[in-house]
Amino acid sequence: MTANRNGVVLVLSCSFALTIATAHAQSLHFPFDEQAQFARAVNSSSLDIEGDLTVEAWVRAGSGIDSEYLNFVVSKNYSGTGFALLAEGSYTDKRWVFETGSSRVETFSGPIPGRWIHVAGVWGGGVARIYVNGELEAEATADPPDANGVDLWVGSSPFGRTLNWQGSVAEVRIWNTARSQQEVADTMVQSTLGTASGLVANWRFTEGAGTTAADSSGQGNHLELRNVFWRFGSPLTEYCLEPSYGCFGSPRRINTLNGSVSSSSNDDLGIEPGEPNHGGP
Repeated sequence: MTANRNGVVLVLSCSFALTIATAHAQSLHFPFDEQAQFARAVNSSSLDIEGDLTVEAWVRAGSGIDSEYLNFVVSKNYSGTGFALLAEGSYTDKRWVFETGSSRVETFSGPIPGRWIHVAGVWGGGVARIYVNGELEAEATADPPDANGVDLWVGSSPFGRTLNWQGSVAEVRIWNTARSQQEVADTMVQSTLGTASGLVANWRFTEGAGTTAADSSGQGNHLELRNVFWRFGSPLTEYCLEPSYGCFGSPRRINTLNGSVSSSSNDDLGIEPGEPNHGGP
């Protein structure tokens, strides 16, 4: 394993090589006990997708992920329209779900508290698919997503805070193309995609403070943040033991309401007791 913590390149030679273009990526943390917490992009023509679609994100569940049946990663669904990527199920049967229109596909696997996992939902050619860490886990015939005029929510939803994601979210992207398995796997470990063809939203969370997360796709779909926390480090900038085990970061966060920096317990950040914590200071 080799790493340059002060430079711009990090190479990890465990079961795969990871090269990234920046060392400043962050993630957002959604503490379950906070009121009125959300990350929301106002609806736009570029987000109101009809047809081919890819929704992807890195997520790490906190220890309270099983306290509610639904936990949204991305939500732009309403009354059988739009799309959503979420975790669903009880404590013993949590699984990933991708919804398009009135259809859905679900996996047998789900979030694991304390583990960074990349999950992507893809619709194209009448089929919806879910990729977990770049591997196809589920597919089914499905209705296409359709325009609904509602806002897009990250780590949250308009349906109440109890349905929010519980944990951290990083590198969230929306595409108006149906990405192939190879494309998903190739770019899930790349942080800077710029204005790639078909990319309509790309939230990298590099700001580290404030109440806005910029969209780096060039489409202007910036996120308004309320009562969520910036977390130093992301799955792309932290030491990674191996993809199946996960990456771990620094227990520090910045309140988006007042900019204050505070320490967070391992439980707050979804790091299980006794697990390594290889992030920044």
